[in-house]
Amino acid sequence: MSTVIELHNQAMKLSQRAMVVRHNGDKARADTLAREAFECELQAAELIPNEKASEPTRSILYCSAASLAYECHEWEAAKQLITKGLSGYPKMN
Repeated sequence: MSTVIELHNQAMKLSQRAMVVRHNGDKARADTLAREAFECELQAAELIPNEKASEPTRSILYCSAASLAYECHEWEAAKQLITKGLSGYPKMN
């Protein structure tokens, strides 16, 4: 689980840096950082098994990866990741 946490934390740091860099006007660098964040979050999500005990962590990571894919204009990947996140056991009673 620590690898998942490390990847997720790295993704969030990269995403924050991308927002700051974009705000400061460096779109190309922001796009690169956003893509790196997306890749880290996707790796983290894919490490979580699709089983009830993994929720809600699994579905949240897939939603986060989908949001980062959307930020990278990866529309099809975002759609697939949303579907993947909802295909498990995202709702805990």
